[in-house]
Amino acid sequence: MKYFKGFLQVYKRIVIVLVVISLLTAAYFMVVPSTTAAASFVTSAVSGSPISGALVKLVQYPQYNATTDGTGAYTMLNVPYGVYRISGQSPGYTKNVSTINVSSSAVTKDFSLAVGTLTGDYRYYAMTDNEITSNKVSTLSDVGTSFTIPQYGDNVGWNTEVYVTDYSGMGATLTLKYYYPNGTLAVTENPSVPANGTYKWIPSDGTNGRPTAGKLVITSNNNIVGEFKIYSRSNTDMISSKLYTVNDTGTSFMIPQYGDHVGWDTFVAISDVSGLGATLTLKYYYPNGTLAVTENPAVPANGSYYFFPSDGTNGRPTAGKMEILSTNAVTGEYRIYSLGNAGILSNKLFTVYDKGTSFSIPQYGDHIGWDTFVAISDVSGLGANLTIEYYYPNGTLAKTENPTVPANGIYSFFPTDGTNGRPTTGKLAISSDNKIIGEVRIYSLSGRGIMSNSLFNQRDISNIVILPYYGNNVNFGTFITFADMSGYTTNVYIDYHYLNGTLVKTETQVVPADGLLGLIVSDGTGGKPTEGNVFIHI
Repeated sequence: MKYFKGFLQVYKRIVIVLVVISLLTAAYFMVVPSTTAAASFVTSAVSGSPISGALVKLVQYPQYNATTDGTGAYTMLNVPYGVYRISGQSPGYTKNVSTINVSSSAVTKDFSLAVGTLTGDYRYYAMTDNEITSNKVSTLSDVGTSFTIPQYGDNVGWNTEVYVTDYSGMGATLTLKYYYPNGTLAVTENPSVPANGTYKWIPSDGTNGRPTAGKLVITSNNNIVGEFKIYSRSNTDMISSKLYTVNDTGTSFMIPQYGDHVGWDTFVAISDVSGLGATLTLKYYYPNGTLAVTENPAVPANGSYYFFPSDGTNGRPTAGKMEILSTNAVTGEYRIYSLGNAGILSNKLFTVYDKGTSFSIPQYGDHIGWDTFVAISDVSGLGANLTIEYYYPNGTLAKTENPTVPANGIYSFFPTDGTNGRPTTGKLAISSDNKIIGEVRIYSLSGRGIMSNSLFNQRDISNIVILPYYGNNVNFGTFITFADMSGYTTNVYIDYHYLNGTLVKTETQVVPADGLLGLIVSDGTGGKPTEGNVFIHI
């Protein structure tokens, strides 16, 4: 399929090497101050081949910059002493930003540039009120042939709808296995997905012997991508998630911040994927990082275990961080729901793939209709020093902050509050000197409506991104935000398909360098289908 090539993850390395020639030595690879000439080069981390035309600059002082020649070499002159944020970038690659200390001694700095320009999320919103849910756009890391939904609706208070989209261009035959919560296999089905199209269904409806609640395992003969939505039968509350891949399974997980048992409570569902069952170790931490209590429940083979960590029983903190360890492979999710009328949100349990030192939020609230809450947890055990960069939607850097996260603790903030020069809406870039995890929650200021995602990392950036399904403009609409991660103004091409796979329309949009672009894809204007799937590529 034409989209597959753009997902090839070929990494590039920018090696910043500034050379000093002296009477006593040959050449030192370093960053040097004052008026000494500096020579450096850009190479591929995989092949060692040079990257021509790459730009290296000091972020706060972009007048200090250099561009690589055909051999990957560049020179940078008159770099004063000091500590700087420094970036390396090239079109089609994710811009990499780090810190460098220019002093009298030799300094070297390595960068890896991964293929990928775009990140973003899409939001389903109710047409009658502010209820909303959100998903990250899908990338190659979400494409595959084997998936899990750890727990779906119950056909009483909640229903579940699943959307599976063909990525192979050839269509796909699915095998759907429905399990009861105790792990018993209930029924197997074999529907088909049209080429480039989408198959949708309600697994919780109880038809054909389907359990109304349980675990669902989805396999396919060709590459697919998908998501599911769980929605209330009594109001417009809803949550959504991508289908769970092998990257969402494991034996070690975290929840960076759970409810408080005052305004919010938290529900956790953990499903066995090993076929053997699992014994869990649940570690509850206070927000300051102190371990409060440890529990050891069991998950039945192929089954599920549910609990409420925020209920305060057995010495559990009503709010804090949770670490989950397992003897065998499991997967799971957590849901934080209002005890009043503010709605519900959900997230996958955080795995090793969610830990890192570089993250983004493509678009946060506006402090008018919506506000944004961010929670960041230390996973290094050492604490972390953060660099948080606030960008206006047009890509201009507005503000930089440097808060700290306590060892094993949590740092939380409201980027939309407008204080200290923060834009009330825009893009956020977060980097850390030690490993962290985190999430972002965007909530309505006027009624029901809250959504959540884990912080966005390199797996969420690509040159091609996918919406497996978007709204219908009757009950729900769909809004999408793209953010540029390359540092260059980017043309994006949006392919709209009907559910049957027919390409209906391609349109072109422009994302500003370091900025963002938002649009409604489900409104039916300009020949767009009100329901379908979307592939976005540069």
